[in-house]
Amino acid sequence: MPTASVVIPALNAAEVIGEQLDALSRQTYQGDWEVVVVDNGSTDGTAAAAMAHAGRLPRLRVIDASQRRSHTFARNSGAAAAEGELLLYCDADDVVAPGWVAAFAAAAEEEGCDFMGGFVDDVSLNDPRHAPWRQSPPRDRLPEKMDFLPLAISANLAIRRSVLFDIGGWNEGYGEGCNDVELSWRAQVAGYRLCYVPEAEIAYRYRSSMRALARQMYRRGLAEPQLYGDFRPHGLPRRPVWRMAGGVAKLAVRSPDLVRGEGPRGRWVNHAATVVGRVRGSARHRSLYV
Repeated sequence: MPTASVVIPALNAAEVIGEQLDALSRQTYQGDWEVVVVDNGSTDGTAAAAMAHAGRLPRLRVIDASQRRSHTFARNSGAAAAEGELLLYCDADDVVAPGWVAAFAAAAEEEGCDFMGGFVDDVSLNDPRHAPWRQSPPRDRLPEKMDFLPLAISANLAIRRSVLFDIGGWNEGYGEGCNDVELSWRAQVAGYRLCYVPEAEIAYRYRSSMRALARQMYRRGLAEPQLYGDFRPHGLPRRPVWRMAGGVAKLAVRSPDLVRGEGPRGRWVNHAATVVGRVRGSARHRSLYV
């Protein structure tokens, strides 16, 4: 039995998954491990592109998860198929560092961590012109959200298989937004230890178009009221009304950013899509968070 399983959800990733699998083939980890690619209904030959690397990776498998197109469904399907006690999650379009598997395995063994997040390099794979569109993650700790608990992003996390199944797996009710936040918080509320492992580094690829940015931020905004309703009973701070009003007013105050160049325009689109998502999410989940 492998000690670790790398789970890679993939949807129409034939053009990029090879770079990630090449990076995994260069891992320094000396233990027994496997790679499980979860094909979430691709139509571009993702499965074949992945299996082309079979001779370069330990126990590479591609499993079919086309029944439902969903990040969380794919991650749960990968966990169910994996054989390792430690589950490592990464995305098909990113690139892990050579010591990525070894760093997570060491933290689980030596530090006794139940759940881990690594360092996210958001510079190497992205156009510097798009850097102002987003806030970079911290280097010295895991990020936090909504003034609550830290979180591990889904593109760079590891969790003990027993822990994931004990807390019920990935919450498929969260769809495409904030599912990693929900999982991180639920694990900590259940008493499990979340650790930061900076040596577990990935190069993270952002969406390169403003339309894709808006879609991603909208989905996150849509999920935030759901988080707010689910975790208020566990100590998530109340969001003051003045902050909600301020978030909406900021759109008008900063509307000149739309004509100030690509960087300011991207920041405005990021905020606008988030606010629109929050408004719709507040109505959908009956939990006011704007």
